[in-house]
Amino acid sequence: MKVFNLIFTPSDTMKTLSLFFFTLYFCLSASAQTMSLQEFNTRYEQELGKITRVRIQQKEQLNIKYLGALLRMETQAKNEGNLDLLQATRSEIARVESGQAIEEPTEPVPQALQDMRTVMRKLDREYQQTESKKIVALVDNLKTYASTVSSEYTRQNQIDKAVAWQKWEKNVEEDPLIQQAYASQVRQPAAPSPNHRDHPQPTHSATRGRTATIHEEQVIEFSESPAVYRWSKEPKGKEKRIRSTTPSMQGAGISKLTGTLILIEEKDINKSGWSGNYKEKSLLYVPRLSISPLVGKSLDPCLVVFDLYKRGSGSKRSIIRTDSILIPSLKASDRVVVDAGVYEYETEEYDSSWSSYDYKHSTEDEFYGFIVTIFNQQGELIFQRASERILNEYARTIPPK
Repeated sequence: MKVFNLIFTPSDTMKTLSLFFFTLYFCLSASAQTMSLQEFNTRYEQELGKITRVRIQQKEQLNIKYLGALLRMETQAKNEGNLDLLQATRSEIARVESGQAIEEPTEPVPQALQDMRTVMRKLDREYQQTESKKIVALVDNLKTYASTVSSEYTRQNQIDKAVAWQKWEKNVEEDPLIQQAYASQVRQPAAPSPNHRDHPQPTHSATRGRTATIHEEQVIEFSESPAVYRWSKEPKGKEKRIRSTTPSMQGAGISKLTGTLILIEEKDINKSGWSGNYKEKSLLYVPRLSISPLVGKSLDPCLVVFDLYKRGSGSKRSIIRTDSILIPSLKASDRVVVDAGVYEYETEEYDSSWSSYDYKHSTEDEFYGFIVTIFNQQGELIFQRASERILNEYARTIPPK
């Protein structure tokens, strides 16, 4: 028996979302203040409403086709004198017209009707998955935008606005609709083989040991060694704007967490000598990473590694040092800031205006940039960002020894 045909026409929602993402990217590149929080939230609700309306329209169209097939089945059952199928079909028609969901029947259902119900369940699940994917894509992009705007307001010392954007992120994460969308995208882990059922994956040697303690109170001074802080409790400093890159898709972090690279740069310049020919500089750098798990997910303890690089000669870059810290597990609502140890040095520079006697001296290697890499407990790379694109080729793939 031919059950019924469903003609599905792709909507323009994905084109709309692509346009919206491009608009946000343009706004973000131009200025973090281009869009107010109220305008941003209004646009978010509009786009979310479009996704939901598409799902409702698809369900309505599906029910119309399903009702047509049920009415034809009812007529066929009546003509054949099949009372069981006739009664079951009429009950199913009443269920669809009342808008009730398909549930497991308490009594046996004729096979012909059961086949149709199976098709309906499958199509409904497919539509739900499509809707969830669109919602997750929308929220992921907007969370990245909101986090960047919040960081920008923090850099400008507009804490009230930074907190408002952070609160928007938290409200979105607590929305039941959003949590349901993310939960539906989580794949169930494959069943372990019988030989390994009672043997969990071993942890990597670099991820063993005691996890760091998260600083819950406001901290003023930068730490000489790596440290982790509750968001907004980290030491404040001048942020140098950087455009981070992802060395490889392996470290995109799209299934575990979101992260934003930040570089604290403090300078103290003293000038003396004729016409300012002689300069003294005191420089301080703190590589920083802001981390939050994806909505509805948690993050197990993991190893955060900072690789700091110096300029080197020509296009070559050499590593200055590697800092690492084992951070504790994070709940879905957590947001933390992880700092590398502070890096300081002084420079002297003399540029003669009447002779060729020029020189430049530095007490330490001159800082160029850094790479942040996160490994899970098994030593697998789950997130990676570089502060300079030229550093991508130097990105690590395994934990430090």
